[in-house]
Amino acid sequence: MITRIRKILEKRANGESGFTLVELLVVVIIIGILAAIAIPLYLNQQKKAHDAAAKSDLGNFKIAVASYAVDNPTATVPSATVLETSGDFVATDGVTITVSSATAKVTDDWCANGVATNGTTAGFHITASGSVESGPCS
Repeated sequence: MITRIRKILEKRANGESGFTLVELLVVVIIIGILAAIAIPLYLNQQKKAHDAAAKSDLGNFKIAVASYAVDNPTATVPSATVLETSGDFVATDGVTITVSSATAKVTDDWCANGVATNGTTAGFHITASGSVESGPCS
C-alpha cells in the first residue's frame, strides 16, 4: 500500500505541474474585468429601487389623503406624520414625504414631495390630481 502511494506521488512530481504565473494573472484580470462591469450595474439597480419606493409611497400617500378627505371633508391636507400616527399610511424606510401646501383643502390644488433619503435623486412629487412626476413640487 505504501509503495503504491509513493509511485503515485512520484508520477505527480515528475509529470504534472501547477498553473504558471501567466495563467494565474490572466484569470485575475478576467475576474477584475467582470467585477468592473457588474458593480456599476448593481449600484444603478439600487438607485432604481429607491426611486420606485418613493413613487410607491407617494401613490399610497395619495390614497391615504383621499380616505382622510372622506372622513374629514373640510380638513386641510394632512402631513405624512399625521397619517402615519393615525395608521392610515406608512412610508418605506428611507423615504421622506413632505406636503408643500399643508394649508390647502383636500379638494384644492396641493402637492406632496417624496424623496428617498438614501437614494441619489431629487425625488418625485404627487399632485392633487394624483399624477406622480419627477422633481420637487413647483
